[in-house]
Order: sequence, then structure tokens, then C-alpha cells
Amino acid sequence: MYDDRRLEDDVPWTQLSLREKALAAFGLAGLSLGVLTALLLALLALGLTVAVASSRLIETDGLMPWLWAALLLVPYSLVASLCLSPLRLLTRSARPSQRTAEALDAVASMASTFLGMLLTASFTPGLHVHAPWLPALLATLLIALANLLITRRSRGAQGSGR
Repeated sequence: MYDDRRLEDDVPWTQLSLREKALAAFGLAGLSLGVLTALLLALLALGLTVAVASSRLIETDGLMPWLWAALLLVPYSLVASLCLSPLRLLTRSARPSQRTAEALDAVASMASTFLGMLLTASFTPGLHVHAPWLPALLATLLIALANLLITRRSRGAQGSGR
């Protein structure tokens, strides 16, 4: 099945056979598709959680607007990040203390998330939001809470030696 060279992690791409290259490309495509699917499901779960919490503010034309919202959240978030990147550059060029820099970065991240959610709530086809800033604020707070929980869990895992 394999030639007599050892299977190592540092085998250059040029030394792989065509079959091994095709298998590697297929595996990478499958991994990418799995990661994108997990991200889409997480964004869809976030959208549905916000919709349940603010059900009086959000009306939809069916189930497809939620899928559109989950798909459009990524490009809208990129636009929001691009809009706020000068602010991040200004805060980093001021060279504040480490604690202040982390706080400013967290505020810029939350503002970027809020703006991305606001764009998604306002411009997704089939999604009608009466006061879009309220669900956007709720989603931003949920994401901030999830980030805090993940950070605490990872710090706890590092502290216990796992």
C-alpha cells in the first residue's frame, strides 16, 4: 500500500504521490466543510436563541430567512470589522497599558459584533425586525458571555495541567 519510505510529518508536498495529494486535498476539503457547517449551525443557534428571546420584535417569512441570516452574518461582520479597524489601530498606536489594551480590544470587538448583528438584522431578506438594535445588543451580549465562559474554561484547563 505504501512505499518503503517512513510516514513522517515532515514529508514535503513534492514527494507525495498523486494519490496521496488527492487524499490530502479531499481530507482538507471535508474538514473545511465540517468546520463551516459547525460555524453555520452555531450562528443559526444564536439567531434562533435571539429570536426566541425577542419574539415580539422579529417576524420572518418562514425558515429560510434564518439560514440567510446565518450565512450573511459572516460578510456583514467582516464589513463591520473593516469599519472599526481604524479605531483599533488608533487604540493600539496609543500604546496603553496591557490591561487597558485588552479592555479597549474587548470594547472594539463588541462594537464590531454589534454592528455586524445590526447589519444582519436590517438587511437580511425575509427578516423583519422592528427595533433591530435590541436583538443585536442581545446577540452581542450572548457572544460576549460565550467568550468569557470559553476563556475561563481554557484558563482553568491550563491551570490544572490538562
